[in-house]
Amino acid sequence: MNREWTYIVPEVTRQYWQLVMVDMPLMPGMYGPDNRRAVLHAELAAHYGLTHSQTKEVTDYMDRLPQHDGGCSTALHQALQALWEKYPLATPEREEV
Repeated sequence: MNREWTYIVPEVTRQYWQLVMVDMPLMPGMYGPDNRRAVLHAELAAHYGLTHSQTKEVTDYMDRLPQHDGGCSTALHQALQALWEKYPLATPEREEV
C-alpha cells in the first residue's frame, strides 16, 4: 500500500477506467467483463488502502468526475487519493459487511 502519492496514474486505475467507461458500454450483457471489473475493483481498493465500500463513493459515479486536468483515469486517481485522505485508517480487513 503506497501512502506517498504521485502524479503517475497506477496501471490498475487506468485498466479499471478503460474497462468501465470504454469497454463495458460497448459490450452489454457480457459476464466476462463484469468479472474482470470485480477483480480490478478489488485491486484498486487494495492499491489505495481503502475498503471496497469506500471506493464505491468514487467508482459508482465515475461519469461525474471532472474532465479537466487530464480527466479519465487521472480524475479517478485523484478522487481515490482524496478518499484516502478521508479514510486514512481504512483497511480491507475492517470492511463492513
